[in-house]
Amino acid sequence: VAAALRFGGTVAVLAGARRRRAQPRRQRRFPTPTARPSWEPFGGVYARDWAMRRPAKQVTAKYWLWIPAFVVALAVAYASTGTWTDALIALNVLSFLVQCYYPAWEDEGVLLSDTLKTPGSSHRLFLSAFLHAGWYHLGANMFGLWQIGRLVERPFGPGRFLMLYLASALGSAAASLWGKRFAAARGREELPTVGASGGVFGVMVALLVFRWRHGLPFQELWLAFVLNVAVGALSSSVDNVGHLGGAASGALVALLWGPRYVFLLGGVLVR
Repeated sequence: VAAALRFGGTVAVLAGARRRRAQPRRQRRFPTPTARPSWEPFGGVYARDWAMRRPAKQVTAKYWLWIPAFVVALAVAYASTGTWTDALIALNVLSFLVQCYYPAWEDEGVLLSDTLKTPGSSHRLFLSAFLHAGWYHLGANMFGLWQIGRLVERPFGPGRFLMLYLASALGSAAASLWGKRFAAARGREELPTVGASGGVFGVMVALLVFRWRHGLPFQELWLAFVLNVAVGALSSSVDNVGHLGGAASGALVALLWGPRYVFLLGGVLVR
């Protein structure tokens, strides 16, 4: 486990950092959308020009339907895979394929500073965590989630693990949103945010808290966390505020609702 975390987890989470898309804010002044064919169907999001040029969409009164749709998607993914780690990975991969062939999915899901201010934009808090900047970004994040998620889901149990991941993703989005508005107030350029690494950071820190609480070695996890934050701080394309928000949310969930194990005589482990 230690070797896996040292070799794989650190590299995966580091490489799959929650990305801030280096692109101008979307302009909706072009009346006619123009789609172009993809020369690399699985090479990433190919029709961003179409997404940026499509006309503004009227928000209907039923925009809240994303909530039951999200719940159904989670339930179907879990029933199909058997674990929440695999279910979340499957949903992220499926979401990226939709990005590739339906650009409006990305256009409506990236996290922007007007989220929650614009009617019908609350879904971005969660949907942005299921979008990625490219295959490498997706693969690195999913590899990190697969490695660390299995270690956390086992002791936390399915229900608590799902709550941990979603709370970390939401905390990451909330922190990122605050960072965007703080930057915008000072005249800095806004960069849309996508990526699952806010949730991955939360899961990693929750494992760290779990090990610390039970007297198990946690130094390698701490080192992985510090290295990821330090390297992310050197890149302008990494949303470090989102990473820290996800990590703080994961730590809070692990402290307040994380499992507590005790050793009884005879070496029986009781929850």
